[in-house]
Amino acid sequence: MDNVRIRLITEADSGELYQLIVDNRNNLEKWIEWIRDIHNEDEMHTYIQKIIHTERKEATITFVILLNEKVIGMADISDISPDGKMGEVGLWLSEEYQGKGIAGAVISEIEKYSKSKTKINTLKMLIKANNVNSLKMAHKLGYQEVEKLTSWKNGEVKWIVLCKKILKKSKYQI
Repeated sequence: MDNVRIRLITEADSGELYQLIVDNRNNLEKWIEWIRDIHNEDEMHTYIQKIIHTERKEATITFVILLNEKVIGMADISDISPDGKMGEVGLWLSEEYQGKGIAGAVISEIEKYSKSKTKINTLKMLIKANNVNSLKMAHKLGYQEVEKLTSWKNGEVKWIVLCKKILKKSKYQI
């Protein structure tokens, strides 16, 4: 999808992102816990400030997702390993844009970013076991299941961990 791109998040994105949260709160809260803590645009702005400040100290890179230059969601690479070679991908889209191949295009953009601007050579996804659509997308993009995380209470599988090697282009490749 040529009209889908990512860019680094800025404080100026708080209004559009807050409106997306308002419009999609019921759906987003099922998957993303921090959404429950955002109740107004000021809280969204503070959250983005925290993200930007934290990224300088910790291992996270946060993006907004754009379709035809309109903000339609967020994505990140978090939990980047101390050696900078592994990171965890996460994203959310406004509900009206789900199921249209956009999430896959975003993951591809994150992979390109990882190849060109970071040392990351392995990307990981942590997907809730009941999020069938996200699991299908991850498998379609070449992510392999490496672990199932279970509930300590009943042994039920809660999360699936998937990984993919991101091969950097060798200067010797033709």
